[in-house]
Amino acid sequence: MSTIGPEACMRFFEKTSSVRFVDTRTGPPALEVLQEEKQKSDYDHWLAAQDEATQREHNMGAI
Repeated sequence: MSTIGPEACMRFFEKTSSVRFVDTRTGPPALEVLQEEKQKSDYDHWLAAQDEATQREHNMGAI
């Protein structure tokens, strides 16, 4: 038995039942959000989880 991933599941339901999955926080289609998340590095994910002051500090250090 194989497993089905979230992207394949969403594509299946979008094709068969004419529904659109969207990100409730930002508004774009959920499949686009998943693709963008895959392209982010571990550092980007870590930085997004930090508070605003830490984010500014790391962004300034990158410059």
